Amino acid sequence: MSAPLIEALRAMDDRLSFHMPGHKGREGILPLRAHMDVTELNVTDDLYHAEGPILAAQRLMAKSARAAHTIFLTNGSTCGVEAMLGYAAAPGERVILPRASHLSAISACALYGMEPVWVDAWADEAGAPFTRTEDVLSAVRQNPDARAVLLTRPDYFGRMMELGQIAKAAHAAGMLVLVDEAHGAHLNWLDGLKCVYRPDDGAGRECVSALNMGADMCVQSAHKTLPALTGGAFLHMNERVDADRLLSRVALTQSSSPSFLIMASLDSAREYMDEHGRTELSRVADECERVLDECRTLDIMPAREYFGLDCDRTRIALDVTPRGITGFAARDALTRMGIDIEMADARRIVMICSAVDDKDKFDALIDGLKRLPRGNGNYALPKVERVMRGRRTMSVRQAALGAYERVELERAAGRIAARALGAYPPGVAECAPGEEISREICERLLAAQRAGAELFGLERGLCVVTRE
Repeated sequence: MSAPLIEALRAMDDRLSFHMPGHKGREGILPLRAHMDVTELNVTDDLYHAEGPILAAQRLMAKSARAAHTIFLTNGSTCGVEAMLGYAAAPGERVILPRASHLSAISACALYGMEPVWVDAWADEAGAPFTRTEDVLSAVRQNPDARAVLLTRPDYFGRMMELGQIAKAAHAAGMLVLVDEAHGAHLNWLDGLKCVYRPDDGAGRECVSALNMGADMCVQSAHKTLPALTGGAFLHMNERVDADRLLSRVALTQSSSPSFLIMASLDSAREYMDEHGRTELSRVADECERVLDECRTLDIMPAREYFGLDCDRTRIALDVTPRGITGFAARDALTRMGIDIEMADARRIVMICSAVDDKDKFDALIDGLKRLPRGNGNYALPKVERVMRGRRTMSVRQAALGAYERVELERAAGRIAARALGAYPPGVAECAPGEEISREICERLLAAQRAGAELFGLERGLCVVTRE
């Protein structure tokens, strides 16, 4: 008999984790046992009608996040983003969405039928997208009928866009402010700590969560940066939000049998962070700085030095091209050394760090970076446009839920996308359902694929388009 997945996971025991989840596989961090995997009982409570220990655990988390109320999620931040948008807008109403938003935002438009007002994403030469504050403010001014604006902060690279100014403008226009803070659950315990890198002067400054910068709702993936099980997330809200109504939206996309083990891990992670989070995260931020200092002697550049945005100091993003290699080559080399990182693109590698990472792990990472190969730089970065745009011909819902067919990507130009189409990394849709696939998009995605990226929005390797 064989259990291939179990065998593959057992083989992870001796590897170093610089990826999610935030518990990093450390024994004793998660105080969970098989007998805790139960169902809704009088003694265990019911997430959708919480009156006992689940309600008490959610209230403790809300206190830590300085939220009016918190809902535990066991289907990840994906269902939280879908719930926030489903709460904010009715079918046919408009919401402001940056193109750099997670795919769950597109799914919400398909499921609920709201209409996205897209904010252009700007991209660097390796395709890493970001959203400019001025573009969001312009969208708010030009679309006063929009019901909400969704922002992502921080992103995969730890970049943190300005939020306060946008929140003020959106609220003045009567819009709700929603934040996908999937990569920022640890921010609840960083207030008052100098854990944000400021590009204009190199100084650190305080890092605060979205809810405390004007957001009405935000969703945080606990499992990304906290010692919680994968799928565990928090949905926080302020006093302007009807918690019962928001919970009803959660119930539309989350299982009616939420995992008690995942919920218990959320409670455990909150307790651990309340006791140790501030001290440990401050230490981890210092360890990350030590890694970056070493990199400057290795022809490896801290990516935050050219991002031009505030950056989370507990996230390591490194540009390896000065060493003459691609991010994909660096990732593969580290993998052979037994070091697993979160992500790579044509130019960079990204490591996710958490409060449980100790000095020995950072020592091993530095040693691995010293052993990276050197190259001659004889490779081509994928070409990307400065601004990513799409031309919509039908609604997201109509295209995503209608009849479709499959064609080779090389032959998809001029067709209408029936799936969100893009490359990972960066994981941002070049084309949303209902938008025309241009020749430029096809060429860009094929170039990204040749450079080592994986394409999404395909079925059996073919592009999914609406049926003609």
